[in-house]
Amino acid sequence: MFNGNTMYLRIKRHSQTFFITCNPDHTIKYVKEQIALATKDELKADQMRLLLPKKGTVLTDDATIQTLEIKSDTVLHMVSKISDNEWEPVDVFPDPISDKSS
Repeated sequence: MFNGNTMYLRIKRHSQTFFITCNPDHTIKYVKEQIALATKDELKADQMRLLLPKKGTVLTDDATIQTLEIKSDTVLHMVSKISDNEWEPVDVFPDPISDKSS
């Protein structure tokens, strides 16, 4: 898995930060599945959205890291589904050391 293309993403939700290792050809769905694995399915991949922090753009499952031009060490925000048509608000505590999303 680790090669010259290996990168990592920081996914923030509330006071949690998930560090996900991936490659540029991985999809957003893959990243969400890795978060689900890290939480032992407490957070289900199909019940979360990943967003670009500054734009608030919801990232689609089939998009790749490369096509979205996401670089290593990028911070993404995550929200969970509350009900059929409702998502929790973005609620991310800033990183006290360095928060590149602001």
